[in-house]
Amino acid sequence: MNRAVFLDRDGVLNAYVRGPEAGKYDSPLKPEQAVLLPGVTESLESLERAGYLCIGHGKGKMRAGQSSGGSYGAAGKTLDRHEGVLDGRRQDVDVLCGRSIGLKTILVQYPHTAEYRSGEKMDYLAADIREAARIICGAL
Repeated sequence: MNRAVFLDRDGVLNAYVRGPEAGKYDSPLKPEQAVLLPGVTESLESLERAGYLCIGHGKGKMRAGQSSGGSYGAAGKTLDRHEGVLDGRRQDVDVLCGRSIGLKTILVQYPHTAEYRSGEKMDYLAADIREAARIICGAL
């Protein structure tokens, strides 16, 4: 059985940074700005022990309109639909993409992405990557 978790980078694996112009939170633009969120290492290790391949993606890699032929599309076709999970922080993009190829979806409630929490309904809701990993390892 093929098992994979597609993990959004910003707001799931690493913290947002405050942008210099408008002061809004956004993706890190320089390597020195990238900071892993608490629990990431342990969560990835627990997912790996449970037999999941963890696949990360970042800004610009996936958009809802490209999901069937994009970075998830090819990988998603090889997965048992009950064993593929998309773990993201935006309902308008991440959850929609996961659903479009039949994956279970988890929305991580990262504090600086509240404005993107409407629209497509997720299967699970998690406070952070640790809770998401517990959901994946225990419920799926």
